[in-house]
Amino acid sequence: HVCLKLSCWTYEDMTIREHLKSTHRPYRIVQFICLAVAVAAFPLWLHFELKDPLGDPPYLVIIMGAIAYMLFFVAVLAPLIRLRCPKCNGQIGPPKKKWKHCPFCGVELDSELQTG
Repeated sequence: HVCLKLSCWTYEDMTIREHLKSTHRPYRIVQFICLAVAVAAFPLWLHFELKDPLGDPPYLVIIMGAIAYMLFFVAVLAPLIRLRCPKCNGQIGPPKKKWKHCPFCGVELDSELQTG
């Protein structure tokens, strides 16, 4: 049974570090999208301001940028709270490359993930 990690949901042959990285990946995608929307909102707002400086401000663009910034910060903070060590359930957050062990229980991050 050969399984690509991108094509099916399995924990076979996955280390704890790989598990934490794959769990952190959706947060990184949300961070990127929100930051792109928030950064794009500023020039769009500036365009509307320069086009009609005495008119109503572009509320939709301002709201869109504000929501994107808030979601970005939530996506930055959420992994710090939600990513946990699979062995001791300690709040480990995204693992750093220099980390060798869980700071709470000492399990090696490059060891096989125990399922079940």
